[in-house]
Amino acid sequence: MLVTTGANMVHDTVEALGLHHYKGSDCANDIQLRHECIDRIYDVYLPDQHFTDLEEFLQGVYSGLPQENLSIRQVLTEIGKNLDDDSSILKTAAEMGIPVYCPALQDSVIGLQAWLYKEGNPLHVDAFADMHEFMDICYGAESAGAMLLGGGVPKNYILQSMLVTPRSFDYAIQLTMDRPETGGLSGATLDEAQSWGKVGEDAKSVTVYADSTITLPLIVSAVRTRLSKR
Repeated sequence: MLVTTGANMVHDTVEALGLHHYKGSDCANDIQLRHECIDRIYDVYLPDQHFTDLEEFLQGVYSGLPQENLSIRQVLTEIGKNLDDDSSILKTAAEMGIPVYCPALQDSVIGLQAWLYKEGNPLHVDAFADMHEFMDICYGAESAGAMLLGGGVPKNYILQSMLVTPRSFDYAIQLTMDRPETGGLSGATLDEAQSWGKVGEDAKSVTVYADSTITLPLIVSAVRTRLSKR
């Protein structure tokens, strides 16, 4: 299963709709970009029109949702079913039956558009519904492992699951650029998680302080190479 941010799924959906991100510069004149209707994410640019097109797509998805109580995971699954890009995380997850959990979906364009739709139309989304399903999976696991890319809400959502189960994570990998000295969750060490019982005393764990867009592909490549030799 995957736990992620709303922003990640927003940009996954943008790409899946053929509304690409563009390489820019972090030294740009942001006032000029604003006048040109271009949004900047560090050195990545997105035209405002991309979000207009995304919003129209999302409104169409919401209008087709069943009139019953839905979880956030179910909403994301429905979005994935409406995408036609094999590189999309949401589309692939929907096809493979992989649950995608997003505990802070409201903190994204997907959540904002859901609220706007709900202002004039029936839409019933239970923000707590996923927790029952998520905890059941964790509770029933014979062995549990976590791979954490970055931090924030997804990291805590994953780790806190072990507070209501009879066990702890047996394996944990953390790829992060954040440091522990600030006391924030994103930089918190896996050793710290052991004090809470989230990561087991005898767990195999490692933290790599590096950009996960570099380290994750290396790990995936290594795993695929090893599997191909079996």
